[in-house]
Amino acid sequence: MRVEMGSRGEYRFRAEGSVSLFRVRLTGRDLPMEIEGFVPGETVLLQNYPNPFNPETWIPFGLSEDGRVVLEIWDLGGRLVRRFDLGKLRAGLYLSRERAVRWDGRNELGERVSSGVYIYVLKVNGKAFQRKMVVAE
Repeated sequence: MRVEMGSRGEYRFRAEGSVSLFRVRLTGRDLPMEIEGFVPGETVLLQNYPNPFNPETWIPFGLSEDGRVVLEIWDLGGRLVRRFDLGKLRAGLYLSRERAVRWDGRNELGERVSSGVYIYVLKVNGKAFQRKMVVAE
């Protein structure tokens, strides 16, 4: 499966060998964003939204199989900033604010992090996926 990000939080999922295409648009409204029963063909970590952000963002992802999920946020100096142990999650999409990881821009001690680039890493079933995000002033 290929995931493309459009403007304003729009994601397009394209399955190889398939002609079907559907879109999920993340908005600021409290709308259900999950597609009941949809399990992606592969685990995917999507771009956080909004990006850049201040003071908070959410990090969407999709799981192709059930598994124990951890999301870590690292600074560019290689220091762990924040760790979210999500426990065992079922396969499916975690796109909405209610289901995705929400980060308030604070470290493990509750202090606001400085502006700059951070790396977020999704760990599930022995695999790791990473992306960059920007905390703005």
